[in-house]
Amino acid sequence: MEHASVKIKDFYCFKDEPQGFEKILPVNIIVGKNNSGKTTLLRMLLKLENDLFDIPTGNQRNILLTSVSLHQQQLIGIENKITGRKTKELAQKVIEWALDQKTEHVKFSGYFNGYGPIQKIVSVTANNGNNFNFKTFDPKALESFLRHLPNYFDDLAVKPLSVNRDIFNEPDQKINNDLDDYSSNNTDISLNHLGEGFTNSIRNYLHTEGYSPRVIEHNLLTLVNQIVEPEASFNSIKVRKKNEEWEVHLSEEGKYDIPLSDIGSGVKTVLLIVFLCEVLPLHEHKSKNTFYCIEEPENQMHPAMLRRLLAYIEEKAKDENTYFFLTTHSSVAIDMFARKENAQIVHVKHKDGLSTVETVNTYVNQKNVLDDLDVRASDILQSNGLVWLEGPSDRIYFNHWIKLMTENDKRLQEGLHYQCVFYGGRLLSHLEANDPEAADLLINLNNINRNSILIMDSDNKKAGETINVTKQRIFEELTSMNALPWVTARREIENYIPPSAVQRLHELEEMPERSGTYDTYWDYLDTLVAGEGKKYSTQKVEYAHLICEHITFEDIENDIDLHDMLKQAVDHIKNWNGISEPNAPISD
Repeated sequence: MEHASVKIKDFYCFKDEPQGFEKILPVNIIVGKNNSGKTTLLRMLLKLENDLFDIPTGNQRNILLTSVSLHQQQLIGIENKITGRKTKELAQKVIEWALDQKTEHVKFSGYFNGYGPIQKIVSVTANNGNNFNFKTFDPKALESFLRHLPNYFDDLAVKPLSVNRDIFNEPDQKINNDLDDYSSNNTDISLNHLGEGFTNSIRNYLHTEGYSPRVIEHNLLTLVNQIVEPEASFNSIKVRKKNEEWEVHLSEEGKYDIPLSDIGSGVKTVLLIVFLCEVLPLHEHKSKNTFYCIEEPENQMHPAMLRRLLAYIEEKAKDENTYFFLTTHSSVAIDMFARKENAQIVHVKHKDGLSTVETVNTYVNQKNVLDDLDVRASDILQSNGLVWLEGPSDRIYFNHWIKLMTENDKRLQEGLHYQCVFYGGRLLSHLEANDPEAADLLINLNNINRNSILIMDSDNKKAGETINVTKQRIFEELTSMNALPWVTARREIENYIPPSAVQRLHELEEMPERSGTYDTYWDYLDTLVAGEGKKYSTQKVEYAHLICEHITFEDIENDIDLHDMLKQAVDHIKNWNGISEPNAPISD
């Protein structure tokens, strides 16, 4: 559905300019301040399902617009299916025009009333902004042509879950299935946008003939536990009657049953979302497309549990024709989906009584979102972890090594999974890594970011030497904080450069010996190529770029000390980013 868009105007806070989604991806994160218009976007999606629009005429309000972008091959496919002469001529003209524009896609925009494709054309536009003049064609031919356009919103099911949701005690009765409640069509197994129907649906599954209790006791509960563990873990779900009403109870191993009225809202949200996505579809007509519209899933939820819930939603969105629209104020959701190919963030802003919507696809847009939500670096620790290095050439080596170490995964990336920062040699004496509560005149690394790797040259000039007092102090402090201090086993980082890379870069006829463990690398280079060491000793960044092009994974693998330390660094960075298994593949 990426090539379809839907917008609306003259609808609540959306006025003359159409506002909405430029495209629809499997996960759509809607952010903005309170009362900015986020819920209005979800209301617009409900209109797509409920067919509450007619083809607009005159000054009719609540105008819903949609568009589809078709590839040239799709246009040719449509032409091949058309039989009417005038309609085929129109299709041929559109294709010829598209070819002249040298564009791969043509965007058809128009009004939509819920059934069939676009009902009335507004514009036909190429990627370069030029418009096709469709108004000169026979209206019946145009109408016939429109019927052949793909309709992404045909047979659409929209499943909302309101911010005011809860799980209620319910009497022995079927809930109101009025359209305004957005209920399921099956009143025995039902759920409306407030959460009504959940309790009776669970009761029917557990106590009514014809339903399989395993769907709830095993399938539902297993998925719920995957999200709520380790904060909680439930081994059974029951429904008990109290004062003529039924209430859902959960139990943990070795503990008494807990009524849902005594359980936090976060767990209730997980129950409702899993029920909405897993159980309801078993009792309803399987729609061509399903939109799940969930308001503020983060409410009353621990960030770790929220990440697991969002991971479940992302995995569910991989199902064909399943789409999620989440309104949120959470930086967790923004951080998780900001760089995902299957997701987008749309920013709703409100000013002077008008709301506007823009897709967040630039750094400035992203900064505006954080500013709008008043999210600060101290709130989200914008980098998941810091790698402290002495200088910029060390960063080049480290990033190249990490790239090689994670080549078989999706790579760890600076700026996404970690951030390099510099401390400069002598400045190290001004840093410390003790508990930030311990008062000290030194700059505390944990106040900057609690996740740290710090790489230090040993600077040892001969065997048997020990690192200086400052480095020893930092090493011990970082170790006690479960961070990773790395003191090079050789004199400096450059001493890790493999002789094979030196041979390739400097086009030496024979493989040289490795630089001595305690020698200065630049003196060593001068012995191989006269003047090169002196030249690059003052151009370390340039040399790092050049030599890294010749350093391979095999070079690292054959260097036991380097490989071991890099493996520890990779494991730390994966842990910072919530990649549970040290050797697990890395997600973008």
